[in-house]
Amino acid sequence: MLRVKGKLIAKGTANDFIFFTRDGSDGTWSSIVIDNSNQTSELEFCKMSHAYHVDGDVPNSLASYGGLSVHYSTCNITNCIFTENKFWTLFPANATLNVTNCTFYDNYSYEIYNHVSDVVVKNTIMNTYSNSSGNTTIKYSLVKTKPTSSSNYTLSNNIYEKEPGFIDASGGNFKLSSSSPCKTKGENYVDLGVNFSASPSYTQSNNQDVAEVKDKPVQQQQQKQPDNNQNDGFVSDLLPILSIQEITLSKNFLNAEETAQLTITLKNIGAGDASGVYVNLSSDMAGLSFKQKNNFPTIAKGGGSQTINIDIKGGLELTTGEAVLKIEVVEPKFKVKIQGKQVKFPTREFQKPELIIAKFAVVENLSANPNNQIDINEQIDVKFAVQNVGQGNADNVSIAIANNQTGVLPLGVVDNAGNLVRKNPSFTSIPSGKYETITYMYFVNSEFTGTQLTFNITATERIGKYGFSVDKSVEINKVLQEEGFIRTVASNNNDAPVKGKIVIEDIPDFVSDVDQNIPAATGTNDKTFAVVIGNEVYAKEIQVKFALNDARIFKQYLTKTLGLPANNIHYAENATFGQILDALKWINDVAKAYKGQASIIFYYAGHGMPDEQTKSAFILPVDGSSQNTVTAVKLADVYAKLTEFPTASVTVFLDACFSGASRETNEQMLAQGRGVKINPKTENLSGNIVVFSAASGDETAFPYTEKQHGMFTYFLLKKLQESKGAATLGDLGSYIINNVSQQSIVVNKKSQTPQVNKSPEVENVWSTKKLKQ
Repeated sequence: MLRVKGKLIAKGTANDFIFFTRDGSDGTWSSIVIDNSNQTSELEFCKMSHAYHVDGDVPNSLASYGGLSVHYSTCNITNCIFTENKFWTLFPANATLNVTNCTFYDNYSYEIYNHVSDVVVKNTIMNTYSNSSGNTTIKYSLVKTKPTSSSNYTLSNNIYEKEPGFIDASGGNFKLSSSSPCKTKGENYVDLGVNFSASPSYTQSNNQDVAEVKDKPVQQQQQKQPDNNQNDGFVSDLLPILSIQEITLSKNFLNAEETAQLTITLKNIGAGDASGVYVNLSSDMAGLSFKQKNNFPTIAKGGGSQTINIDIKGGLELTTGEAVLKIEVVEPKFKVKIQGKQVKFPTREFQKPELIIAKFAVVENLSANPNNQIDINEQIDVKFAVQNVGQGNADNVSIAIANNQTGVLPLGVVDNAGNLVRKNPSFTSIPSGKYETITYMYFVNSEFTGTQLTFNITATERIGKYGFSVDKSVEINKVLQEEGFIRTVASNNNDAPVKGKIVIEDIPDFVSDVDQNIPAATGTNDKTFAVVIGNEVYAKEIQVKFALNDARIFKQYLTKTLGLPANNIHYAENATFGQILDALKWINDVAKAYKGQASIIFYYAGHGMPDEQTKSAFILPVDGSSQNTVTAVKLADVYAKLTEFPTASVTVFLDACFSGASRETNEQMLAQGRGVKINPKTENLSGNIVVFSAASGDETAFPYTEKQHGMFTYFLLKKLQESKGAATLGDLGSYIINNVSQQSIVVNKKSQTPQVNKSPEVENVWSTKKLKQ
């Protein structure tokens, strides 16, 4: 035990903690007691472990429990770790205790037991807490077991009943993982990042049962003076500096059971060679296989480069979609990582074959008495057609037939030239929809006594899953008939689901805050219906950054936060002219069927455009052209469809501008040759409708690149997140207008002023309405 009659000052550093623990390989030690001092003790960057209350080890009946007991004193504890202590870890009695940015892990009992003290805990990770009769404040902390509420507690902005998410606390690594809930909490936790997995060295103590310290602070072990022959702590090796020069894939798309080659080239412009460099690959696509860790040869300094090739294989489980390969380059010596590159390419699921017997017959071949039926002492042909009715080719097909009846003698197989061969037929491939006819020849002699012939026919193919084993029977002394028919199969002629070059792009190192922690609705909003359209990839115009993410996340808010059933949402990505008209017809039919009871939400992110002559506004389908308004959908027609029939409400969100500019921050124009933006006219509104538009007049609706959304949509989602969907339309409009107009100037250096238009019918009531019914 250590008894302090004064103050205890123990200050380590983030890279050199002070340890209070046992000095042997087993057993425990008693506690530290700070006794009746009017001074302030301080512990910083300390680790305390394996402390235990031992009866009778405290002089003068001074209470001591567990790791640190503070009596009639003040103690400030910062950036410390307490682990594996066997009784109460901290015991303040008639004291003042401030605990900031500390970690408690795997302690036996209460980690802080407050006895008639004032305790403040902040930015701390702990398990349990007990309040005897003192006053306690806990804020911005993770407490796995929430304290029982009482007047003695002040709890603020804490996380309860969550795991902190250490990398490997049981192994001594207290660094927080990227998924730790502490990473996003209020006043963020300071991640100490310490790793005690390597056992520290200890200095043997004098093993006294009680040591008294009077006004003598515990000092950190003095560091060694640098040796003049050493490098004074500087890195002695020359550093490599790596960059990814090129990433290519040998195929524009990958089919199941195909292999493509990923080629990665790294360049080193640093002053030192790069050795031990490797690439980590990862992907969430099922059915994609590759070597995860791929080593590079040494990359010479001063501009040297190396290239490696990695096989990317599509398995049978590969699905149709888009595969994303995430690439991370690691230089282990200096712990350098280059990440954020990814390769996207389309994939196509395995095109399954399906072999069947499409046609079957047994016919007379040679007979002394031909009668179109099987008789004794006749030569017969067993004929059948094997057809592939699947979408994929059936490769390496083998056919076999068996008959174990007495008196039925197999003679062979008739080949394409009419010759009799004594082996089962095989085919290199039977394409989709094609068939092969097989003829087996038999002789039925007088030993056969049955009433019918039975044959087992099997077909196998390369995969071993898409063949068949079928029994076929035919009666003797009965007119023979063929059975079955050749099926016509719809072929799949798409050689590739997507054509185009491989896209290599950076991955943001953050996820937008509005894409996470989407509030959950408490009820179902079953009379609200929505159309959500995100148009990002245009055939004749530049892309609209983040439009698909805008639409996808807005849809999640509709279902999760506003409580719309999935069937109440008509969702379209990269919608064509026809698909937009289909969506408008659907919502129009809904309004008609619900006879004034339906609430309608219409959301569009994509290009808008004006008519140069009439100044009318249009939304642009992905197959449309900004030079031809016939290929676009007039905004006035959209409003007319939404309000044709009575509704409870119609709310429109348009993350688009209608001046002819793109979403790009350089305000690139849509149509070639047009260099002047147009101020479109404001459409007259009628019916029960409110329209939120991303920009005013000839302004541009810009992106918010950091948040991976349109600026307008980001603040729309942010208000829905903050209000849990309960904001009024008036509050929503004010929030979007204020934040977009301010943030656009700061981020994009351009003005963007959203506007809210409403019909005369709702002029006096719209601001109090809500999306969440």
